[in-house]
Amino acid sequence: MCDVCLKDKEHWTDECPYLVRIPNPMEVTLGKGYELVCAHCNVKGGHSDIVGTQCNWWGGNPNRRWEGRAIIKVCGICEGVLHWSAECPNKDSLPKPKSLLECAAEYRSWLATKKCQAA
Repeated sequence: MCDVCLKDKEHWTDECPYLVRIPNPMEVTLGKGYELVCAHCNVKGGHSDIVGTQCNWWGGNPNRRWEGRAIIKVCGICEGVLHWSAECPNKDSLPKPKSLLECAAEYRSWLATKKCQAA
């Protein structure tokens, strides 16, 4: 079974035509771990068919429907696939990043320990 389009015995996952082009993107179901994007500007979820929301790649031509493609979800936290960083099961176990004020205070106290050397 293809992990992208969920079709059985038609092709391997890495040969799925949905990775290149989905002609009717609002009428397909993608497998878990894949996201629908515009094939030209990569906006997640694509565009609606409402006039004025078409991809600018076509110059906003109201007679041109947008085309999609599937991309695999990649996590920037655990570097795993099949989920985005916002969905990562490990995101809550990471240390909280320091604020700019906390970093500045640490730098000031480090700087206070340094003494000027005479030239």
